[in-house]
Amino acid sequence: MALKSRQLTSHNYVGFFVASLLLAGLVWGGDLFFHWQPIINQLHAWHLLYEPETFTELYFEDHLNLPKSLALNKSQSFRFTIHNLEYKTMTYPYEVYLQDGENIIPISTSSATLNQDQYQTISQDFTLPKKFTRVEVVVNLIDLEQSIHFWIPN
Repeated sequence: MALKSRQLTSHNYVGFFVASLLLAGLVWGGDLFFHWQPIINQLHAWHLLYEPETFTELYFEDHLNLPKSLALNKSQSFRFTIHNLEYKTMTYPYEVYLQDGENIIPISTSSATLNQDQYQTISQDFTLPKKFTRVEVVVNLIDLEQSIHFWIPN
């Protein structure tokens, strides 16, 4: 039995080329699989991947029943809520104060640490220390420069 000699034909070259491409794709794809984080980071930097909108909600609870009268030396209260939608744990330093024109009277300063999608409702008591004709009650998230307020008329 005589062995046939193989001749390289154009079909052999195409097969070799396809096999080489497949091998290169497997090597490159494997490298891509093991080193994907820098690629993902760059795609985020170019804003080519979905990025959720991040924000914090700050609002008064029971807003229809906020204090409505200027009662001197009488304790009054309200509640406000902070809702974290920043997709990371956040610490929110906040301040509550009264403002009468240019005068600011601090009520309290504190902070709340919240995980993603966590709420915290804070009850705030205060007493008007002097007679006002009208006063603004302000809740300010210090680091975000985000605030809410309501007015107590005369």
